[in-house]
Amino acid sequence: MKGYSLKFAGKHMEDDFGLIALDIVRSLGPEITVVSEKIPGRRGEADQGIEEGALEIKVPFYVAALGAIDLRAKMRQVRAWLRNAGQLGQLELEDEPGKTYLARWAGSTGLEELGGMSQGEITFYVPDPDAIGETATQRIAGLGVGNVASTASDFATGTLTNLVTETVGDQTDLVLQKYSSWSSQIKTQWETGTMSGMMKDASGFLTLQRGAGATLTKNSDATFSAGTLSNVVASSNSLKLSTIPKWLNRDDLSAWKSQKWSDAYFTDTRKGSVSQQSGYMRIAKTGTGTDSTVMVTRSADYTVGRTILLCYRTTTTKLRFQVVVNGSKWDFNLPNTSNAWLWYRVEWADTTTLKCYPVGSAAPYTTQTSTPTSSSDRYGFLFGDSDAGTADISAVYYGATTDIPPLTTSSMVGTAIYTLPLDAVGVPGISTISFDWDSLTGVNELAGHAVTFQVRVTKNGQSPGAWSNPLTSGSQVPGIAENTWGPGDKLDVLVTLQTSDFGYSPALNSLSLSVSSAYVASGTWSRTFSGLPSHVLDSTLEWDVSAPTGTSVECWVTWTINGEIHGPSQMMTSGEKLPYITKEMDLSTATLTVELKGVTSDPAKSPILSRLYVETTPGYKTNTEGSRDAPGVPIGAVGVVGESRISWEEEIPDSAACSIQVFVGFSETGPWLPCVNGNEIPGATSKTDITGKTLYVRVVLKTADPKITPRLNRIAWKLSQEIATDLMNQGTAHAQPYFYGTFGQSTKFFAVVHIQSGRKLHLDYPFKSGDKVAIDCRDRFRPEINGSAREGQKAMSFDSRMIELHPGYNSFEIQPAGVGVFFCDWRERWL
Repeated sequence: MKGYSLKFAGKHMEDDFGLIALDIVRSLGPEITVVSEKIPGRRGEADQGIEEGALEIKVPFYVAALGAIDLRAKMRQVRAWLRNAGQLGQLELEDEPGKTYLARWAGSTGLEELGGMSQGEITFYVPDPDAIGETATQRIAGLGVGNVASTASDFATGTLTNLVTETVGDQTDLVLQKYSSWSSQIKTQWETGTMSGMMKDASGFLTLQRGAGATLTKNSDATFSAGTLSNVVASSNSLKLSTIPKWLNRDDLSAWKSQKWSDAYFTDTRKGSVSQQSGYMRIAKTGTGTDSTVMVTRSADYTVGRTILLCYRTTTTKLRFQVVVNGSKWDFNLPNTSNAWLWYRVEWADTTTLKCYPVGSAAPYTTQTSTPTSSSDRYGFLFGDSDAGTADISAVYYGATTDIPPLTTSSMVGTAIYTLPLDAVGVPGISTISFDWDSLTGVNELAGHAVTFQVRVTKNGQSPGAWSNPLTSGSQVPGIAENTWGPGDKLDVLVTLQTSDFGYSPALNSLSLSVSSAYVASGTWSRTFSGLPSHVLDSTLEWDVSAPTGTSVECWVTWTINGEIHGPSQMMTSGEKLPYITKEMDLSTATLTVELKGVTSDPAKSPILSRLYVETTPGYKTNTEGSRDAPGVPIGAVGVVGESRISWEEEIPDSAACSIQVFVGFSETGPWLPCVNGNEIPGATSKTDITGKTLYVRVVLKTADPKITPRLNRIAWKLSQEIATDLMNQGTAHAQPYFYGTFGQSTKFFAVVHIQSGRKLHLDYPFKSGDKVAIDCRDRFRPEINGSAREGQKAMSFDSRMIELHPGYNSFEIQPAGVGVFFCDWRERWL
């Protein structure tokens, strides 16, 4: 080794290229620039530190060759070597063994050539002025074993005796078990009690007793048909008369022109008019004279054996009615109706004789003999040339005589009887009958066209009572309120449809009848509860009630304790504590009777109870040890203990009455060694060989006051191997470490803390046994979890900072301790 030679990019300048170094020229270090800032108004400057530049190394050399051609070939090889594809390469100076620079060829001075000899200078640019030394590895954390119990699932493992977990807010504690709890809630199960004058209604609520009431509804063909019917029929969801004739023409003259009536006679000479009125046709003649006739007719093919039914009113006898059938004509005057609407019936059995009857009379008003005519078939009304007057015509019906009722019939009547059972009514409340019907007739001011409703009652299977007077819709049903109704009692409804208009029937659209039941004046409900806890700290009796005006509910309780009756208590208020009991009483054989009393002054109203709730709050078990024996954890793999600790978080509300004790053992049966909070684990202290052992932890809670319990919030212990974890960096510059390792236990986080700088690398991740971690602080800051940089970046906390190894002594803390084995690799760096 000559002291002035070097290797670059893996090749030796002399051995590989024949270059002889004459010197290696470099400064003591890189160029240093002082950074300062002038502060106005102050002397001097504020020091901001220094900035260090890159390092430059110059190597003068000479080379000998066989001749100029050989020299030129050599120098081309040298240039390719130094260029190194434009990349940084490792530069090793033979006067600094074991150290390397990362350098780049920055050029050469012009070569001086003489025959086969040449000399020049190589310049290296070193961006990182520190020399890199040897790679070292140090174990920084040894194997550890630990256990933490702080959640309900943690505490549930092992063997619990008289202990349970209790959660308040987000804190779960291990506490003493309470005596058995007890509560009872009734929302709809009121039948589990004894009722007198009370009942459970259809909604499941408790009310005063009343019947179910009764309702009757008719609004469809099926419901209208379910009754005793006479001359009526259900059709199109209405009830109508079944005796209305089938007319060939049925004109209500509400729009006479559209019903094929015509006044196209004497239009140029007539004195008067035919006009449309509201619901009828009016013929008015205002003067007399030749061809002054006012006439209106309906044309069709008319045959014998026919009847015309007409409804009109007039104040004169000059109104004539004319019928033309098969070349025969009848023309006669109609009677004066004194301006009242009257029905007349016109019939002809042949083309000779025609008779006109008042409807309802078998005696004709007039009998007419026909005269021949050449006019076409028609019928109609007219005022002749010598007559004057006014007449209103409201209806004209034409049909076969065989379809028309007898001459003596002046109106049509039909009935329906419907029955409503009253056996479920009991004491009656409000009764109502409601109905809706349509007239349908087009005749104005028609008398005798109606639907009427009457009722009668049958009591105790006796003969029915008399029919009531006709009722109005919305009225109370007579005969109901006076009695109490039971089995066999019923209500009949008589519906009567009547009309004097043989063309239209009134139509019943709906009928409804309801009879509600009234509440009894008072009633009681009671139930006796047993199976209560032995010791009770607190209690509550609640009920939910809706009490309309005039109603109320009272609640009374009675205790039977050790055979002694206490109560009934005074009337209680919902939410009150149960009376008579204390925390010292043993209620394991006691019974509690709750009685509810309902009252109403209004038979249509009742208090409504929707909930009854009785609850007792038991106390903590007293003067009894509660214990938890945690499952054993093998700790033998640790070998010799480096450090051990057991600690717990507790709440002792009253140290005179409560206590928590912690013991450890190395078998399931002990012996149990008492522990001090925060101290070493007895039997597993530092320097102790625990090979082959298993650790058991026992917690004991106790209280003398049933109102309070000690609380164990958290208990944890850990053991770690005895191992040297301090690191010595021999270099004179800071070095970049590479941390890696494998987990032996599960943990929710992992952190490496550099004690000298205080910097920390922190990963939040659910690590489990066998997981691997690596954190690279060398050329780039990159964490990896199980080989995934993505998972590592996601787990890295915001407060993590890249760690550099200081020259000399370095120490680390791994958190949590003992969760795995971890190492640090680094390369020494030299100024």
